[in-house]
Amino acid sequence: MKKYRLFSCLIIAVLFVIAFPVTTFADSSWVWISKTRPNDVLPWAAAITLIVEVAAINYIPKVHKLPKVFCIVTLANALSFAAPYLINYMVFVDEGFGFDKYLNNWPSYTVGIYYGIITIAVELPVVYNTLKKDVTSKRKLLLTIIIANVVTTVIVACFERIFCRGTW
Repeated sequence: MKKYRLFSCLIIAVLFVIAFPVTTFADSSWVWISKTRPNDVLPWAAAITLIVEVAAINYIPKVHKLPKVFCIVTLANALSFAAPYLINYMVFVDEGFGFDKYLNNWPSYTVGIYYGIITIAVELPVVYNTLKKDVTSKRKLLLTIIIANVVTTVIVACFERIFCRGTW
């Protein structure tokens, strides 16, 4: 069973996404009741994410190449932070939303289960394939990347929900 643990966890995660659908509110409008929007929190979230992920990936699997790890994790995070915004924007551009309107009127928080899955899907191949030659335990590197991304996704989700308030 240990052999299929990662695959089993991935299947369970997908089932959770399907099992817990998003509630919709017909004919109601989302209103941000705080001045802070999720994109306002993004620079702070990105900084904390980089610190946590670089430290974890550099020291737990013992890469010990801080400049290289920093550059790779920064690139991977830039891609993974942009991916959900771009995917959601592509959906709403057909409804007449410009990018500024999308950022200010997007009717929910950015970070959730969907975001976490995209983050891991984008970052894991970039970081793992670049650093696997620099470690003795590829499994430890793989698990560290996944766990660090889950932890930072939860931190960013908490940031959004603490500092950005909205209601239907």
